[in-house]
This record gives sequence, C-alpha cells and structure tokens, in this order.
Amino acid sequence: MKKGPLVMTALLLTACAAGAEVYVSPAGSDENSGTQAAPFATIQKAASLMKAGDTCIVRGGTYHETVTPAASGEPDKPITFRAAEGETVTVSGAEAVTGWAKHQGAVWRAQLNWDLGKNNQVFFDGKRLPEARWPNKTNDELLDPEGAKIDGGDEAGLVCKALPDGDWIGAAVWALCHSKWTSWSATVTGYDAAQKKLLFALPEHVLRFHNPGEGGEFYLVGKLALLDAPGEWFFDPPTKTLYLWPPEGADPNTHAVTAKRRLLAFDLQGRAHVQVVGINVHAATLDLRNARHCVVQGVRATYVSHTRGGDTSYGLGEPTGITVSGTGNVIRDSELACSVGDGILLGGDHNAVINCWLHDLDYFGCYGTPVKIAGTANMLSHSTIHDTGRDCIQVSGQAHLVQYNHVYNAGRICHDLGFLYTCANDGGGTEIRYNHCHDNLAPGTRCGLYLDNFTSNYLVHHNVVWNTNGEEIRLNKPSQYNLVYNNTVMGNLGNWGRWKSDRMFGDRVQNNLLGGKIAPHPDLFLANNEERIPPEKLNRDSFSAETRPGLAAGAVVPGITDGFAGAGPDLGAYQAGTPQWTTGHDFGNPPNPEYRLSETPYRNRVVNGSLDWPSPKGEIAGWARIEAGTAKLIRGQSGITENQDERDSFIGQAVCLSGPDDDGIEQVVAGLAPNTRYVVAGWLKAKDAGAIRLGVRGHAGSETSIESDGRTWEHIEVNFTTGATNTTATVFVVKGGSGAAFADDVGLVLAPVPAE
Repeated sequence: MKKGPLVMTALLLTACAAGAEVYVSPAGSDENSGTQAAPFATIQKAASLMKAGDTCIVRGGTYHETVTPAASGEPDKPITFRAAEGETVTVSGAEAVTGWAKHQGAVWRAQLNWDLGKNNQVFFDGKRLPEARWPNKTNDELLDPEGAKIDGGDEAGLVCKALPDGDWIGAAVWALCHSKWTSWSATVTGYDAAQKKLLFALPEHVLRFHNPGEGGEFYLVGKLALLDAPGEWFFDPPTKTLYLWPPEGADPNTHAVTAKRRLLAFDLQGRAHVQVVGINVHAATLDLRNARHCVVQGVRATYVSHTRGGDTSYGLGEPTGITVSGTGNVIRDSELACSVGDGILLGGDHNAVINCWLHDLDYFGCYGTPVKIAGTANMLSHSTIHDTGRDCIQVSGQAHLVQYNHVYNAGRICHDLGFLYTCANDGGGTEIRYNHCHDNLAPGTRCGLYLDNFTSNYLVHHNVVWNTNGEEIRLNKPSQYNLVYNNTVMGNLGNWGRWKSDRMFGDRVQNNLLGGKIAPHPDLFLANNEERIPPEKLNRDSFSAETRPGLAAGAVVPGITDGFAGAGPDLGAYQAGTPQWTTGHDFGNPPNPEYRLSETPYRNRVVNGSLDWPSPKGEIAGWARIEAGTAKLIRGQSGITENQDERDSFIGQAVCLSGPDDDGIEQVVAGLAPNTRYVVAGWLKAKDAGAIRLGVRGHAGSETSIESDGRTWEHIEVNFTTGATNTTATVFVVKGGSGAAFADDVGLVLAPVPAE
C-alpha cells in the first residue's frame, strides 16, 4: 500500500499555460461570442466549447442548468469554472413556478410541466417546504421527524389509533421502529379503517430489527388530503398540478416559489482535470464518479438531495450528496448542508475532503452520513461535521486517513451509532487520529469512535472524545488487529459481542487517559492506561493542561509517540512541550495536509488477510495460489448478527480450497525485524476436507504450521522467531487431500509481551 506523502495544497488552482477566457452572465446570450463584452447566458454553452487550459468566468446570478463539460483538462492545463471575483454565483436545480391561482380555501395551484417523482422538492423564498403529511410539521428543525406514535404492527403494516381515515393508497410511510438503527419507508397498498392500519409489505431484513410491532414513530406523506397546514405542498402527476398552502397566507404570485427540476448542478463523470471554484449549488449536487484530478473548491452547496422515500431501509437506493470516485479528486474549503442522505460519498482512491463544513445531513435517518468513506487511501482532514441523523463519519475500504476533524451532535434521529462508525470492515491500516468528537445525542446506544462487530486493522490514536453518554471508544467483538493509543476520553472504552467465543486477537490498548474504565478481555493487550480519573482532574479545561494526569507515564510506541519532549511520552492525546493541535475547518487560513499513514511495528503485516479487499478478476489481492492453484474467493451468506459457524466465511469473503488435491495460498510478508518473535494467526474451517493448516516458512527457522480438522471455525496461532538477518517470512494456508476447506482473517503481528 502506498503510504508516501500526497500534498493537498491550500490553493489547488493549477498554475498553467494561459488558455482562453470565456465569460458567462445572466445578461448574456448563447448567440454571443463568450467574450467579456459579449458573454454567454449559460455555463453549459461555455462548457460545450472549452478545451484544456480554458477558464470560464461566471458573473453573479443564479443559473438553472446542469453543467457537463464536453472535454477534460490536462495536468498543467485544467478546465476551470469560477465565479467572478467578489460576485455570488449559484447553479440551481430548482426553477420558478408561476401562474398561481386560488384552488380552495387557503390552497393555491399552478401548472408544473416537470416531475421528479419521489425527489420532488419545493422552496418558498429559498426556504424548503415540507410535502403534505400527517402529522403536520410544527417546527423548522430538519432533523426532527415529528412522527406519530405507532400502536402496533407486523409484516403487513402498522397501526396508529390517532390516524384519520382516508384513502391512503399510494402514500409513503416513513418510520423509525424497534432497534431504530435506521428508518425505513414503504408505499401504502391498502388501509383497514376498523384497525386504523396502514397496509404495506416489509422485507425480512427490515422486520427482524425494525418491526413496527415493537413500537416507534412514523409519518405519512404524499396525498392531497394531507394538505391541511400553512407551508405544505402536494404535486399531482396526472394533472401536472402543484398545490400549495403558502406560509402566513401569502400570495405566491408575489414570492419566489421554486420546484426542483434537476438532480445535478455539475456532471463531471469520467472527466479529468476540471475545477469548480467559488460557485454555489442549490437544490442539486455534483457527480464526480470515475473522475480524475478534479477540484471542487470554495463551494456552498445546500439541499443537495431529497426523497420522500417509499421503498427504503438501511440505504435510500439512489445517490445522494456529492459522489466521488476515480482518483486524485479533492473537495475543499466548502460548505455542504441539508441532504436527505449522504453529504459526500468518497470512493475511488487517493481522493480527499479538506477544510469543509458539513452539517444538517441525513435528515431521513438512514445509514446516510456527512462523509462516507469507501475505496482505498482516501483522506478526510481539517473539517467540521455536526448535526446528522445518524453517524457523522462512516468508513469502509482500506488505508484511509481521518484527521484533525471537529465532530459533534451525532444521532439526532437514529439509535446505536457513533461519531465515526464502521462495521465488518478490514480497515487495511485506516488511521483515525487527532480528532475532537463530542456530544452524541442519540436516544439509544451511543458511542464515540465505534468499531462494530468483525472490524479489523484500524489504528486509533490521539483523539479526544467526550459527552457520548455511552462509550467513547467501542471495539465490538470479534475485533482483530485494532490498535488504540494515546486517546483522551471522558468515559469508557468498551466492547460487546454476541457469542462467548468472540476474540479480540491482536488488539492493543495503550497510553490512554480515561474518565471511565476499560472493559477487559483475555486477548486484549493493555498497558500504561490510566482509568477512572475523576472529572475534576479530567475535563474539557484540563485535556491539554500542563498539570493533567499521565505526564511522562506512557510507553514508547514507535510511530505514535515519536517526538515527546519530557522524560517519556505522556498518556492521552496531548504531549507536554509540543505545539497544541487544533481541529475543524478554517476558511480564513486553509490548511495544507498530507496523506501519510503512521508506521508502527505493532500493526498486522499481512496484506488482505481478511480476503475482502478488491481483487482483479480471478485474482486474490496480496496472495499467490500454490499447490493445485485452484483457490477461489467465496462470500458467506449471512452477516454480523449470525454466528460465523453458520457460513463458510468468518465474515464477508473467505478463501475456498477445494478439489481432489492439495490446494493453498501464500504471501511473502516484508518489513519484519530480525531476531524477533512474531505470531501468525487465522481462522480455519476444514469442513469437507481432512484438514487445513496455517504456517510460516522462509524466516530462517524450519517451516512451522498448525493443523485444524474442525467442521466449525477454529482460531490457529503459530509462533515463530525471525533469523539474525531475516526481514521477510512466507505465510501459507494449505488444505490436504480432497474436499473443501476455508480460511479467513489471517494476520501476522509481534508476539505479545506482558507489560512491565
């Protein structure tokens, strides 16, 4: 994995050979030449003509269009769209609705010749209005669902005794029930007035943990009969009529009423070296899927996505927020607010979010999040993230860097969540460092940095976490190869699992300051932690004070405690005698971070030991086939809530060794220290084969392996010592004879040494 510096400069506009300047103005015409004296009227007109090195200067105003560049830029000659200096430019996905006439009572109507279906959205003088619903919305809090109580329900629907009778077929139900990890939505197919029951079908995965029969709240949306309060609207597709009860009895003809018409403001899919600078976005978003080296800078994006739902659960089934994949793209120095789901989905590789302010996101209360990180080697740095329906940051994929962020007010809607959340993920060395996280507002289970069941290979250090009202750091079991160093937390460091056999192999917790306690586990390496510090000694005023607990009481951890100034490393997130680090965005002084992961000898040295990393078709990333050479990847058929013995992967993917002959895989592991004790470990399941073994060779000692013949998963640990000059070893898994056997979650770490 590449870990070298990737400098993200404070100003990413590339110095380049001068290209043409093209001008756009609301007062222009697309029949003009595009000069400053004769500007175009639309940005798209300019985008259709621009070549590498060209710059489009956009005069102040609102532009109702989707901008799709016809060409890409080049490394030293980007295509740039930027606002004219000192002027406010907005690209809007909404358009004006005019020609209002009285319908009946306080309700008005107008014709609307476009329809985005579940994505329709209406604004009144720039303010978002709620779609007609029951119960009515009584406040402007985007993250307050204001639902009605559910009195019962089952797989066929939900019961609410207070629900008024009506023809509710076709309406959408939003609900938060039972475990409340996520909301779900469904489309009403019938109504039983005698029971006061809305009828619809729910899939099993929703019913298991989010059954309306266990109680909760809901609202109903999307019928004309629900239009009964100021500020509500309803759109009737057959007649193309928009109905509106204006706020405060206003005449809509004297106000700016707009309705969403487009999903995208900028479509940069597949483009390279395109820059969008200082241009605001309203009621639309930007698409950077499969883009390369594109930049979004100085943008204020609001109401970037919306849906009423109708068939959703953990996810919304559609892109929301700014979507990024490809490589080398950067979103920085920008504000993003008011998305129904994600704020930014950061996939691909070597992409970054820097110095951004993200807030009031995931108002649907699903698994959307302000920043959702996937892919490989992406970075989230120096950003402020707050007020969201569920988590503030979600992580999957490998080798990411999350640093210097100020994160707070998670959990405005859902339960069982964290400021940062990941689940069943091999982090591949993902590093969470130098973040301030506080105030988890979830009504249910609340965590800070939350590594849920089956998570591995994370490095968590130098974070300050407080006011979670739960556990500031949680490592749910099984948990493997997770390293937790030098954090300051006001509460506890906990763990939880479903089965007594759950392991925490390779987890290390060291040099931490805690106001609470650390939940023990036989596997857990614990050293140099100070627990149960009273609040008068550990609080927001003392986190970095020179009189705080733990001064010079820490152990040296290479790559983590380097550069300490005293007699030894301090416990916790701050080091006496060194500059204080700060978090969050600063638009006035944009930071200049690097992507550089820490190197510590205690990390797992096996690449793709989980076998879950993306692999080229037919290959197994990081591994070579040996013996019969028929090893293949398989995916287990159940998830974290089922015991791993019920599937042929420990979690996610595993390697299947099958056929009539010996079969196996191997990996050469580099970066080892000579004359040092290590342990190779992994999960093996012989199943139909006679046996399967895990071992090591090429370390200067004799080949060493341990065999398993079990029909359920068994954790195997093989100890070895490197030779006087050896810095590599070959790890292998081999099945003997016929039948199928499986292996998963292989690691190689320093053998644990008890703390002095």
